[in-house]
Amino acid sequence: MNINNITDLFRNNNDIEFIKRVIDSVSSPIWYRDLEKNSLWVSSEISRIYGYTQKDFEKTPQLWMESVFPEDMDLVERHIKELLSGIPSEAEYRIIRSDGVIRWVQESTNVIKDEQGKVVLTLGIFSDITDRKLATRNLAESEERYRYLIDLSPIFVFVHQEGRMLYANPELLKILGASHENEILGKKLQEMLVSEEVDTFLNRLERLLDGEKLSSLEYKIKTLDGRVIDLETNAVAISFNGKPAVMVVGKDITEKKMVYNELNDNKQRYQSLIEFNANSVYSLDINGYYTSSNNIRETMFGYSKEEILKMHYLDIIIPEENEKVKKHFELVIKGKPQNFRTAVYHKNGSLIHVNTSITPIMVNGQIDGVYGISQN
Repeated sequence: MNINNITDLFRNNNDIEFIKRVIDSVSSPIWYRDLEKNSLWVSSEISRIYGYTQKDFEKTPQLWMESVFPEDMDLVERHIKELLSGIPSEAEYRIIRSDGVIRWVQESTNVIKDEQGKVVLTLGIFSDITDRKLATRNLAESEERYRYLIDLSPIFVFVHQEGRMLYANPELLKILGASHENEILGKKLQEMLVSEEVDTFLNRLERLLDGEKLSSLEYKIKTLDGRVIDLETNAVAISFNGKPAVMVVGKDITEKKMVYNELNDNKQRYQSLIEFNANSVYSLDINGYYTSSNNIRETMFGYSKEEILKMHYLDIIIPEENEKVKKHFELVIKGKPQNFRTAVYHKNGSLIHVNTSITPIMVNGQIDGVYGISQN
């Protein structure tokens, strides 16, 4: 079935649904676009080539153009322009399937015009010519350019197939402590991962090869000298030497995790210092509103932590002390620590006299708030 046969079929038959069924029954890679209705229909065979469903194209007609390989976009736009002018056209270009695989296609197109000579329908027939293109291309040169790019990458890149390492760039060799790729090529990834990570790896591998796009994930992996390091990875299913494989890119985040854990430890120590302090400890923003408070402050003044975090520091100061306390706050905001006595109201209305110390909170050389300690 060629493009002329398809054109005659559409031109001489008004039952479009019947034509669709005929085309799908013989698995022909055919599409048509109704310019008056601004609709696009693709056969089941075309949807298979692209890796999308027919409904995907019906819902999103621009999906066809979005799937064009960026470097071929100019060629395709010229192809479309010629077609819309009423001239049958042919083109060869690359598409990006839904799973990220690039395919070469050959497209022959034609038009149907109304009685006034206006193009009302465009249609085309596809051929997947990827194998032919690959056979005629100088694969060695192409692979060398790609390998050069990957070898210079500051992130690690590796490819595994059936769970075994097939390729690793110099960055990964450095991370794993290998002096030569032969030290890790052929190794099973399950043996390189810590045991707790193996089930997760196998599950994600199966899902990737099924076409699912997965988010990044952190793995713990063993280096050649037995150290355990943390890697942040992103993976995508690819074709390698004509067989399904997985390409993984990422970076070593071991040091970053150590810093994070240390900061988290320090944060917990700081929180312990506040929560288990015998005095009322709190913090204010630069406008005087509470941003934190320990349990002692709740006990001392009778307000819950939720209530305190909605309050301004002056809300509990007795009116006679407001101006004095405001001056102390203004001075601490200028970088001068303050010590003073004042009186506050308990939630039950009783009066409490407190000794208070307030100091500025410095972040990157700027005053970001105020720390306070009060003693009954």
